[in-house]
Amino acid sequence: MRRYIFLCLSVLLLFSPVHLVVFAAENGEVNVSVSNLQVRSGPGLSYDVIGKVDKNETFSVIDRQKDWIKIKLKSGRNGWIAGWLTENSTSEQDTVTPKIKNLNVRKGPGTNYGLLGKIQPNDKYSVITSTDSWVKISYKGRDAWVAGWLVSFSGDIPERKKIPPGYNATVNATDLNLRKGPSLDQPVLRKLQKETGVRVIETKKDWSYIELETGEKGWTASKYLVKGKKVSSDNVVLLYNGSNLRAGPGINYKAIGLGNKGDQFQLIGREGEWLKVSLPSGKQAYVASWIVSTSPSTPSIIHPGLKNGLHGKTIVIDPGHGGYDSGTKGTSFHSFEKDLTLRTANLLNELLKKAGAKTVMTRTGDTYIALSDRVSISHRQKADAFISIHFDSSNFIGANGITSYYYSESDKQLAKDIHKQLIKNTGLRDRKVRYGNYHVLRTNAAPSVLFELGYLSNPWEETILNTTSYQIKASNAIFNGLVDYFNSY
Repeated sequence: MRRYIFLCLSVLLLFSPVHLVVFAAENGEVNVSVSNLQVRSGPGLSYDVIGKVDKNETFSVIDRQKDWIKIKLKSGRNGWIAGWLTENSTSEQDTVTPKIKNLNVRKGPGTNYGLLGKIQPNDKYSVITSTDSWVKISYKGRDAWVAGWLVSFSGDIPERKKIPPGYNATVNATDLNLRKGPSLDQPVLRKLQKETGVRVIETKKDWSYIELETGEKGWTASKYLVKGKKVSSDNVVLLYNGSNLRAGPGINYKAIGLGNKGDQFQLIGREGEWLKVSLPSGKQAYVASWIVSTSPSTPSIIHPGLKNGLHGKTIVIDPGHGGYDSGTKGTSFHSFEKDLTLRTANLLNELLKKAGAKTVMTRTGDTYIALSDRVSISHRQKADAFISIHFDSSNFIGANGITSYYYSESDKQLAKDIHKQLIKNTGLRDRKVRYGNYHVLRTNAAPSVLFELGYLSNPWEETILNTTSYQIKASNAIFNGLVDYFNSY
């Protein structure tokens, strides 16, 4: 009500006509749609009126401060108009707002570039372009970069004016070597399976420098790559609330629905940087590829000890929380622990089944399972290992990293083997292997461990934990740790 009264009084003070509307043009200009719009010397009602602008006049936008727009008048002088009384004073795709305090502004798209300053929540900055992870903005009259995962967009994430370097490709060979450098004498980082999707960043003679969906990079022989990314029955997962589902492959197409962070849709095709998906209603829609992550049916990183140790073993996978027990909640994306634990558990389940292990999930959906029932499942199945998956929280916003817990001394080695792989694969802070007096460990007859795979209370870390890339790394690490443990028998 206070806001409404303030707006009404401001309209009477500023204008004789009503229904003030200012529309933003694509090139960063504003068109005035009323007569005698007052221009002030500064961004506020307390500043002097220095002139008026008329209906249908167009002006370049120089700067924005909260609800005010700075324009360049035809006389060459600069002035301010009240943007908080306008409609569409900026394109829905043209501004970003920091999610956190003191967000770093850098000279280039990466943390290795120098700092230009820091920006605060509620301030808006014009978008120039974007890459996969970084956004170029207009900052104090110059181009600058901010981390895309730490800003909110005014609408959809802006359509890129520049396509990221390189192109998508598919591996057309079995056990293709990914090497550290572009020659046969370079160390092999890992082997790629046929039909693995990659991004080609650079080519050098007969070699290509590629990036995998997990974020790993390396060199491989170009002749074994086929341009174009394989379309499979994978799902795509939305990363943001209020994401538009469009009738066609572009932001100029009508939005036929909205999706929220965590919603999954079956991928049925691609057109450029747009993904064609199947909706639950049976209809088809398009979603921008840069606002989703892919959820592969089977992760591709397989431990070299795959054929040993796990075959025939019974592994109980326990996704923490569920149902009305949501666990902790993130501060940036507001993600629920119960959802992330299930995502990680599902990926781990696929890996273990492929390795020949017998797997049992304590829950497969968003249901509440009592702690005693989780342990009972472990006992009934005569589990060879019980893996409980969780994410952490702290009142200290900077808390970060992975902690692994055991209760019985006999279970400590299992925790150590998996923890070692988690730190190696995820790159998160090592918070060590610790004793934990948890019910699912204390009352469990099977070798049992509990993992806290990062802090949802840390905005930066929560962003990482929500990515499919991290989920794959974490599930593969647990898988590899289990292989190490059973192979050591």
